Amino acid sequence: MGHDVTLLATGDSHTSAKLISIFPHFIRSLPQARNMEVRSDLRLMGVGRVLEYLKKNKFDLVHNHIGCIFLPFVKCIDEPVVTTFHGFLRNPNEFEIYKHFADFNYVSISMNQRESAEIKLNFISNVYNGIDVDNFIFFRSLKITLLFWPEFLQKREHLKQSRLQKRLE
Repeated sequence: MGHDVTLLATGDSHTSAKLISIFPHFIRSLPQARNMEVRSDLRLMGVGRVLEYLKKNKFDLVHNHIGCIFLPFVKCIDEPVVTTFHGFLRNPNEFEIYKHFADFNYVSISMNQRESAEIKLNFISNVYNGIDVDNFIFFRSLKITLLFWPEFLQKREHLKQSRLQKRLE
């Protein structure tokens, strides 16, 4: 007996679940999304589309991977919601949102992430998020760095914004 999973994501997502396209393509791939304000607006528009779909359909559970932007709307839907907490709270605005909704249900992706959180969130489970290291041979002599790509992209965008701001000043 399996699960009937519906994924609300971009149309270019690869999944075995039923895919409901919120946007045709990954937001960051859109030329206009280079502007951080536009990207933020698009994300909010995406949350609106998700909420519209959830209001028209019934589910046993909603698993939020959108992040803190979805939390203020959790009580607008009837289904229980669990939010997978990705990353660490480095953004002061996100910190305030998570602090306000600390009693919602969260899943951590590592015990270290959970322990290092400055806010006591209601973690109901931990699901390791990453590769199964047992499937790989470890070579101590190699000098390879594993890079967490989404965080790198976020830092790169922040650096671009900082450089642009300095040029404008």
